[in-house]
Amino acid sequence: MIDQIENFLRKEINHGLKEVAIFRETDGSYNLFSRYVIKKVKLNIVVEILNTSQRVSFNNLKNAVTYCIFDKRNKFYERQRIHDLDQKLVGLEVEINIENRLFKKTKAVDIKLIHLAKLNENKIKKKKYEHELNQYVSDAKSWQDKRFKQNDKYK
Repeated sequence: MIDQIENFLRKEINHGLKEVAIFRETDGSYNLFSRYVIKKVKLNIVVEILNTSQRVSFNNLKNAVTYCIFDKRNKFYERQRIHDLDQKLVGLEVEINIENRLFKKTKAVDIKLIHLAKLNENKIKKKKYEHELNQYVSDAKSWQDKRFKQNDKYK
């Protein structure tokens, strides 16, 4: 019975399902569109593009999946922007933590105000980057939903 199910799935994947399919493998990695593998490597999420030597690191699974969808759509500027925003957010988190610690440690009011200003500036940047990333995520989700609906088997 299991062999029959596996054979059926292989045939379906070979007949177009691979263009829309996202599978979670038993090892915890994800296979997207039979073209990308996303897996956790130490503290990072790594996207490997199959049949190439390309590997791209992310800090967030959602951003990695969004990157793959934009790459599949040949939206290279947006794909690169998603990666850049992901990396910038990590840097901002570090800066926010440092400024927060310095703000709490400092006794001098004028220095405290400087740290508070930097902290607020970084928080504003973070919200801006998160908002932009969320727009990409929303676009990717919408595109993927349309792809499922276009496939007659899902109507």
